Amino acid sequence: MLERGSGKCWLEIVPRRNAATLEPIMINHLLPGTVVMSDAWGGYANVGTINNGVYMHEVIVHAHNFVDPLRPDIHTQGIEGLWMQVKL
Repeated sequence: MLERGSGKCWLEIVPRRNAATLEPIMINHLLPGTVVMSDAWGGYANVGTINNGVYMHEVIVHAHNFVDPLRPDIHTQGIEGLWMQVKL
């Protein structure tokens, strides 16, 4: 997770990359009302319904665009850049 503006982030090694693993991490580290931006991976499909919809969920489909052409604030460029640095 990466907070826009402050650059604060949370990285965690997980045993599985699936919704059942990731959703509790989000609940523990995101404030209600947080806008979560993700790609269209199926594990993120229920983000907008966690805890009765406490998070807003914006999705960018990388097969179409990396930045939403109509809403350029909808993208995952920051977290993708962070992930690249971590892998290096």
